[in-house]
Amino acid sequence: MENGIDPTDKSGAWEFEITVLNNSNHAELMTLAIKHALLERDVAHLIFTDEIQTLPAGEGVKASSPEGRMTPLQVDLKGEK
Repeated sequence: MENGIDPTDKSGAWEFEITVLNNSNHAELMTLAIKHALLERDVAHLIFTDEIQTLPAGEGVKASSPEGRMTPLQVDLKGEK
């Protein structure tokens, strides 16, 4: 422990952390991480091990969109009385 900080203590640092594996749905995990960061206003971690970083992207793999997955962040008060 240095300066009173325990580097192994992750409590309160972040709530979303996923290790990406070679058989993971990479695009889906990235979408979930971004969704968490935006909606929870918190840190999202994706861990890519050395062997994953060098794998080529799959043929025809596309990232999903937020369409239908996220509610609008704005509040519409025009209809309120």
